[in-house]
Amino acid sequence: MTDEKRSRLRFSIKTLMVAVTLLAVGFGGWIAYSNYKIRKLTDLRQQGAIVIIRDRTPRVLQAVGIKQLHPFYSVPTVELYVTPRGADASIGNSDQLTSNSVAQKNLLELATLARSYGAKDIQLILICTFDSEWMKFASENSMSAIGDNKQRYLARLKTNQESGANINP
Repeated sequence: MTDEKRSRLRFSIKTLMVAVTLLAVGFGGWIAYSNYKIRKLTDLRQQGAIVIIRDRTPRVLQAVGIKQLHPFYSVPTVELYVTPRGADASIGNSDQLTSNSVAQKNLLELATLARSYGAKDIQLILICTFDSEWMKFASENSMSAIGDNKQRYLARLKTNQESGANINP
């Protein structure tokens, strides 16, 4: 009976090498895809969005010297900013005015892109106003609507773009 158990647990070095290779390729692919998602989300920063990235690397890995491991990053929040001005609005840190319908279409595209790359919460930050049309737009598109002022937004955006690191709102 002992021989039967032993024979079932035996495997060749070739099998071991194939298993280790498949694990390494799978883990490497996971890391590469995670890096790609983070890079795409941080590209939104150039469009005036604030992307809040949190590092969820397990403490066990941090204890052995691994400080940041991209597959454990999470992007719970992307903040999209709009400054409504009557029938027009400007998006992010741009001063260029577009019609509200064009601005809403652009913001919806950014929100969809952010969600596709792992953002769990999209916040629509209304600069200097609580316009009912924009509140309705946020509600209909599963976004949180929050009011803020331009100076605070610009300071947060600058910090977020320069550091590339995690920030807490």
